[in-house]
Amino acid sequence: MISRKSSFALAIGLSLSASSIAVAQGAAPAAAAPQLTAAERAKYESSYDLTTPDGKQLVVTLFSAGDKLRAAATGEADTLSLSYQGNDTFLSENDPKFKLTVIFANAVPVRLHVVDPGGNELDGVARHNAAPAAPGAPAQAGAPAKPK
Repeated sequence: MISRKSSFALAIGLSLSASSIAVAQGAAPAAAAPQLTAAERAKYESSYDLTTPDGKQLVVTLFSAGDKLRAAATGEADTLSLSYQGNDTFLSENDPKFKLTVIFANAVPVRLHVVDPGGNELDGVARHNAAPAAPGAPAQAGAPAKPK
């Protein structure tokens, strides 16, 4: 049986091998991560347009639910509960190899960088800030820079 966390990765078109799913299901939980306040979680809440490797268009939304940040993909009934790791990076609580990093420009989320358990990478552009930034401004939506 594929876990709910693995089904999210499949929904965004990232390939997971049977071995990476088995490793993810048996993986130990990450070390205690810092808890974010409601105000801190709110800065990450946004929707991102993604194109999967097979060309499928979808939207991934980060949102607060209780005291957690969660991620949901278009057409998926299941969501990921995210654990904050610092540096605007989150891991799935049930699959610590599934990583999401929010990239900001001028304190506004502009991109979402996703790494699945198999190491596949996917970038999304925030829906609310797709316009080009002024010359000399920091990275913007669609910029090719990867998180550090």
